[in-house]
Amino acid sequence: VGKRLDLTIENKDGGTITLAKALEIVPPSTDPKVIRIEPNEGSCYEETDALLYGSSLMPGLKVYFVDPVTKVAREAKVESVNEAGSIVKIKTPVFPLAVGQDELQVDVTVMNIDRPGSFTLEKAFTYKKPALSPIVSAIYPAEGPTSGGIPVTVTGWNFTVDRDKEEGKKLPKLYFVDTQGLKEASAVTVWDENDQEISTEGSGKVQGVKIKAIIPPNTPGVKDVVVVNPDTGIGRLNAAFTYKTVKDLPELNLIIPSRGPDIGGQKVNLYGAKFQQGAKVLFGTKSALNVKVINEGNIELTTPSGTIGKVDVTVINPDGGSSVLVGGYEYTATVPSSELPAINAVVPGVGPTAGGTEITVYGKNFKPVSPAGEKIILYVGSGVATEVKIYKYDSSNQLVEVTEPDDRGTLIKAKTPRGKAGTTYVAVLNPDGGYFVLENCFTYKDGLVSKPVLTSIIPDKGRLDGGTPIQLEGTNVEKGAKLYIGDREATSVQVIELGMGENGNKNVLITAFTPQGTLGVKDVTVVNPDGGSYILSNGFTYLPNPANNPRITSINPNQGRTTGGTDVTISGSGFKTGQLVFIGGRIAPTSSIMSDAINL
Repeated sequence: VGKRLDLTIENKDGGTITLAKALEIVPPSTDPKVIRIEPNEGSCYEETDALLYGSSLMPGLKVYFVDPVTKVAREAKVESVNEAGSIVKIKTPVFPLAVGQDELQVDVTVMNIDRPGSFTLEKAFTYKKPALSPIVSAIYPAEGPTSGGIPVTVTGWNFTVDRDKEEGKKLPKLYFVDTQGLKEASAVTVWDENDQEISTEGSGKVQGVKIKAIIPPNTPGVKDVVVVNPDTGIGRLNAAFTYKTVKDLPELNLIIPSRGPDIGGQKVNLYGAKFQQGAKVLFGTKSALNVKVINEGNIELTTPSGTIGKVDVTVINPDGGSSVLVGGYEYTATVPSSELPAINAVVPGVGPTAGGTEITVYGKNFKPVSPAGEKIILYVGSGVATEVKIYKYDSSNQLVEVTEPDDRGTLIKAKTPRGKAGTTYVAVLNPDGGYFVLENCFTYKDGLVSKPVLTSIIPDKGRLDGGTPIQLEGTNVEKGAKLYIGDREATSVQVIELGMGENGNKNVLITAFTPQGTLGVKDVTVVNPDGGSYILSNGFTYLPNPANNPRITSINPNQGRTTGGTDVTISGSGFKTGQLVFIGGRIAPTSSIMSDAINL
């Protein structure tokens, strides 16, 4: 160091030239340099976490904040210097302002100690006198992945939205801080005590009690959570958030039901992917109860109590990975028990995994729509049914569709969604949050299913107490099929194959006896053993039981050929023109009907 050296240049052909003492060896520059400080403003009453960016910033350096007029200097706390000497983590010193003074711009001076050198960045930091300091009480969730990107909610009070500030400076800033540095959250919004987002439009200052934001990427470990208001008021919650290294983030896609009472206690299923045993679930800022991870795609739980309105739902895995469904659950006013829906039966109770099965759900208090336009939802397992319509019986016992908010039905017709093979539940969610689930009532089956058809039913009306013999014609109905009148299963069902039709379909005759029913028109549903089904809409009508029933006293002869064609006389009383005669469940042709005799 300090010597001067000769400089020799040699060409490729060997020619050279030397300049005597042309180079001087000097020590490396130790003068530090500061380009900027972030943030560049803060409270005069409290320390602010900040980063200095520059070059030649050496370990052990000193940092001073200096009033350029009075030359009063205060030393900052240096917490770390990176290996490249380009970033210094500091805490700004407290710097009281003079009476009547609202803000003060100060110079920032850095001084290397081991290799003397200094630099001053003039008017680099502004001290302000805040009107209110924010208070940070909690953050939810309190852990997250080092990759960042997940929503969090910070609760407290005095979170200020200053509408009079220029654009970009109206909202508080949220930082995650440790001794190595600070990272700023993005997408910050402020919410009031009614859980409504506070707009930045208008004028004046408005205080909120909640901040929602997206966490930044960060290093693993525990971080302080710091809120800085637009007027530099600072609130800090020490060691409040933990960054964790996460391999796979969970995915929360669906919540069933998505509405429920504000008193809590509602059983809920979450559907998604990569849920881990031991996962926690938050509804807003409250922990769910009885959380049970069924598998990596399904969590069962009980809702905590809440306030009316929508809340975010967050799944937090033990490794810190989390997923948020924003506004995923809505708390509603508690529905009186007399207003809650109920499901008694689902017909048919089986169908293909491809979905599209027409089903009828029987029950009560099915509400089609709310005054605000929210519609009833029918779930089949984790899928949502389509083409949902609500019906009820009018005063004439005719089935009519229900569409008005103040009305309710007793029957739902819909088509099943796609599903996984196996038995699942069917659930109804009314617009007002009333919910009912009927477990293990629908089975999805793999593969193609048959396509039965019903073309006619004779008779199409019968006694309320059941026992009416009926005969149906159709195609592709298999032996062992089940037959339903409304939501009730017919008895003594027999399927008689009549041969193949011209179109390749198998013609069949079905005989059965009606079950006991309720007054009015009912669908007739046939369900093959493989899950194929068909609904003959409004196929049968239950009538009041007659006052006088016909009576049979004798049949002559009482035996005949299996091929039919035997002349028979039925004696008795109360016979009327138009009555049907069944022998062994099949309709017999009549030649004459008198009040006391019928000839076949």
